[in-house]
Amino acid sequence: MIFALVKKFKININLDDDKFLFLISINLIPILFIFLTSFTMGVKIRTMWMTPFYISFGLLFIYILKSQINFEKMRAFTSVFLILFLLSPILYSYVSITQTDKRTDFDGKTLAKQAKVFYETEGEDLGKMEYIQGNEWIAGNISYHLTERPKWIYSSSEVQLCNKDMKCIKYK
Repeated sequence: MIFALVKKFKININLDDDKFLFLISINLIPILFIFLTSFTMGVKIRTMWMTPFYISFGLLFIYILKSQINFEKMRAFTSVFLILFLLSPILYSYVSITQTDKRTDFDGKTLAKQAKVFYETEGEDLGKMEYIQGNEWIAGNISYHLTERPKWIYSSSEVQLCNKDMKCIKYK
């Protein structure tokens, strides 16, 4: 979209400019902290968690290129913006409606009900379900959708439903 506004890219950076330093810091420091957190603690960063940090990059680009912006090209900029603004949700809706095997279509509630019934019948002597071991998608969904909210524990093996003493039964 910047290509629609700018004649030619001629970047003039002044490191003594407080506004520029502020924009650089609000754009890069949070991303750096998230990277360091992920790197040092092994935390998996989800893509959508980063979207708030991308919003201010537009301000940074506009500030850096403000002297090269051609306001006569504002109509082209608006057209590109509207096309992208409308195209994105239309394409997302199309994919969501036509393809029914996506993660957004996963029926976690039904799986959680089945797991609860399975635990109550197969593990009736174990007592209350306190933990769920397994991958983050299946076991995490079961944990999320159960009203008791058993704690999820990562495991690369099959999903297991456990009591407080970690006596488990394999689910499915």
